[in-house]
Amino acid sequence: MKLQQRGLELLLVCHQHSSSIPSHECIFLNLLPLDDSHHPLSSHNINSVLLCKPTSLLLTQSSRFRTSYLRYLTMSMLESRNPYIPPGIPCNRPPALTPSPTQRITSPLCPGLSLVPLEKSHTESLYANLCTTPENNEKIWLYIPRGPFHNLAEFSSFIDSAIPTEDNVSANEYITYAIISSSDGHVSNQGREKSGGTAIGLIRYLNIRRAHLSLEIGMVLFPLTLQRTRESTLTFYLLIDHAVRNLSYERIEWKANVLNTPSVKCALRLGFKYEGLFRRHWVVKGVWRDTWWASLLADEWTGEDADADDKGKMAKGLGRVVEEWLEEGNFDSEGRQRKRLEEFREEMND
Repeated sequence: MKLQQRGLELLLVCHQHSSSIPSHECIFLNLLPLDDSHHPLSSHNINSVLLCKPTSLLLTQSSRFRTSYLRYLTMSMLESRNPYIPPGIPCNRPPALTPSPTQRITSPLCPGLSLVPLEKSHTESLYANLCTTPENNEKIWLYIPRGPFHNLAEFSSFIDSAIPTEDNVSANEYITYAIISSSDGHVSNQGREKSGGTAIGLIRYLNIRRAHLSLEIGMVLFPLTLQRTRESTLTFYLLIDHAVRNLSYERIEWKANVLNTPSVKCALRLGFKYEGLFRRHWVVKGVWRDTWWASLLADEWTGEDADADDKGKMAKGLGRVVEEWLEEGNFDSEGRQRKRLEEFREEMND
């Protein structure tokens, strides 16, 4: 494949192999000037588009994202550009919406679970489900900047600081949700409420950057009875789907202590892509934390193909894959999965 731009030809050379990744999973694209006399392309203002030199771009073999990136490169080379605007994929979208500090997030996929903006009334049931056993204290709070809490008064102060208000949401700080469950299997006897669902865990949006269409999911506090269950996956599904489809965010971020293996595995299982390691990023409880970063983009979640000739055409996105995994038919009478989420994702890529 050749691209022409003001007399300069570029050749896209495809290599179907890698020393570390199977050939069926990736493709390398080398962007090389056919005429070395034009290198480094400075006279054509293309070098910054091509990352300043011939480069190899690792792109997934089977997805629409390779097509999207090639289209972007083509347009970058063929279109005239304002010299005061850096090259890149244009974004003319308005800011994303601010998460509401009063809106409950639900799904018909699991009517027994919902996410509700944290309230003071959730304090006692959350304390009972997150703080009253040594095992919970050891495993749940290990990588959280605060906690564990050994009495209700201390935990109540923590909850007060986490309750979302118009001010902290508008300041792009965070919005914390209580995970409300009506399932007996996820609720401790001490934390059971007399009617309705019970607050059993916490999760939040944070680092909300509306202008950049980006936010993070974090402060994940699941009781051990919720971890590695259908409902735990649904919790993440609810937050991601709400941010992408209802609030118009483009980028969902996931950050974890690199030593927090369950968090890293959870992000990768959901389809987040590893982006890098921030070394000695924070000091948490007197210890340096190296932070593992990953992200998930809106088109990866929805399956929308911006480059299709038919603009209504849809590919299967990660959101639909999670929905298929969540369907009741994928679980036996004991709640055990029949097929792993990773298997559904592999089928999506075939």
